[in-house]
Amino acid sequence: MADESLAVALGYGRVWVVSNPPALPLGSEKEVQEFTVATTIFVGCVLSVLSDQLCDVYMNIKSAAELWEALEHKFSALDVGRELYVMEQYHDFRMVDNRSIVEQDHEFQLIVRELEQLRHILPDKFVAGGIIAKLASTWRNFATTLKHKRQKISIEDLLAGLDIEEKARAKDAPPRAPEGQSIANMMQQARKNKQKANQTTHIKKKKMNMDEVVCFFCGETRHFAKKCKNRKGKKNQ
Repeated sequence: MADESLAVALGYGRVWVVSNPPALPLGSEKEVQEFTVATTIFVGCVLSVLSDQLCDVYMNIKSAAELWEALEHKFSALDVGRELYVMEQYHDFRMVDNRSIVEQDHEFQLIVRELEQLRHILPDKFVAGGIIAKLASTWRNFATTLKHKRQKISIEDLLAGLDIEEKARAKDAPPRAPEGQSIANMMQQARKNKQKANQTTHIKKKKMNMDEVVCFFCGETRHFAKKCKNRKGKKNQ
């Protein structure tokens, strides 16, 4: 089990030997036996869910109250550090233009869920306002439109609206250049490809060798029959 989740996992395990231990010294033999058995069970259960490294640290503690106090001190300090880190993530989160807005919205909601695990429950209206405020700069007009709406916007409705708007923008957007290639270079390459295609589709006429042309009227070379001087009517001309 991960160390940071130990405090949550042990929350159900606190029994009377920790929460309401009897006053010492114990009275009857039966009371001593019950306390000893309960303490042994509690300490054994706690040590069994610890990582090997933590178990080596705390295995010499035999008192249930001492063991629980030591673990509570350790993990309460960890929770405070994690709490401050998650809060910083929430405030610093900003969406960017080169990634899906919907995916970034899901990442933001994961931060909100972490805050809920740390007992910081944010109202849905507050979370929806945070999503709108953290939209990328190119979504400023869309964010302004949402702010001017008078009706309450739920997180589900906001996510659906972002999804529709993102798909509409993707449909109307020009083709994106591959990574490392500018739009200008991509358009220049497209023009070259088009010119090359036109050259291959238009076959150039081969220049004819007149020495190989034979007149089928007189049998001589270097002229066609329609220009033969021996044809009827050609001599008079």
